[in-house]
Amino acid sequence: MMNLAEYRRSSTRLADFLPWAALVDEGVIFNKDGSFQRTARFRGPDLDSAVPAELVAVAARINNALRRLGSGWAIFVEAQRHSAEGVICGHIHHAAIHDEFGIRYINCGDWVESCTAIAEHPDGQFELITWTHTKPQLEAVEAEPAIGAQAA
Repeated sequence: MMNLAEYRRSSTRLADFLPWAALVDEGVIFNKDGSFQRTARFRGPDLDSAVPAELVAVAARINNALRRLGSGWAIFVEAQRHSAEGVICGHIHHAAIHDEFGIRYINCGDWVESCTAIAEHPDGQFELITWTHTKPQLEAVEAEPAIGAQAA
């Protein structure tokens, strides 16, 4: 372990308790004990509302990945949540725009079955658009015989 006390005369501070000595490269840190630390970012699903079966499946995948590392490794995990002003999604459920739990929920439905879409105006307001025109009726046209077909 590096002894930084010989280079300064101030009292013990937070930096004395932290293991980092220097930033070597983007995401690579040299620790005071001579080891290197690699930092990576992973964005996974929000498991706060997961059912027990999902938690078991995620834990099994993580354990399988960590098992391959073998011994002599230390893994530190930090979870962060970021707030959101709204959620926009599109699938075959009913199209809707409403506020729920302090978040604006926008579901554009789908263009094929419900014929709906979401439009954003220049002022930032969203509008649900529903296509209400019916298909024009096609007139029955007598089909012409294909080339080379024999007339009856």
